[in-house]
Amino acid sequence: FSEIAFGFIAGGLNFVTTGLLLHVTKTAATPVERAIIFPLFAVSVILFCNVWGSLLYKERVYWLGIFLCLIGVFIGTF
Repeated sequence: FSEIAFGFIAGGLNFVTTGLLLHVTKTAATPVERAIIFPLFAVSVILFCNVWGSLLYKERVYWLGIFLCLIGVFIGTF
């Protein structure tokens, strides 16, 4: 039961944050901000999902690989 509940919570949070991201790009963000918002969103989702899996499901996460990927996203953005 707890896995189903955590799955619904994670899915709901993902739905809300993705909806807010799409809303802000259409209404308030400048072109420069739009170029930065999506990579930052991707980085935050990657980090959140790995922390979520590590804490709740006791998954082993290869943190060095994750951080190297995140650094690559940041370098590509800026």
